[in-house]
Amino acid sequence: MYCSAAIVLKKARKVNPKSNIINLGLGIALMNLEQFDEAIKIFTKSLSDSEPDHRILMNLAICYYRAEQIDLSRQTFQQLMSIIKKEPLIEKNCNNRNIELVYS
Repeated sequence: MYCSAAIVLKKARKVNPKSNIINLGLGIALMNLEQFDEAIKIFTKSLSDSEPDHRILMNLAICYYRAEQIDLSRQTFQQLMSIIKKEPLIEKNCNNRNIELVYS
């Protein structure tokens, strides 16, 4: 399933490389295929092309963690927490207490 998604999303990314939705889906598919290095590249490129997106930051932090890059995971979660605290709607919908417990 994730392999098929990755194939389709890679093609879609060629048409619209700056789409956060496409990049998010592709990154998640690659993470589930345990292709962490490629997923990290997709997520970081997407973040450099646009405003920080909490969904991409969350998945990038998880990807770093699963790739055993704990310091980068922690830094990314801290960046995510600063965004969450500034956006009331995001904060309301995120269980940031669990994130803080993991990294405290």
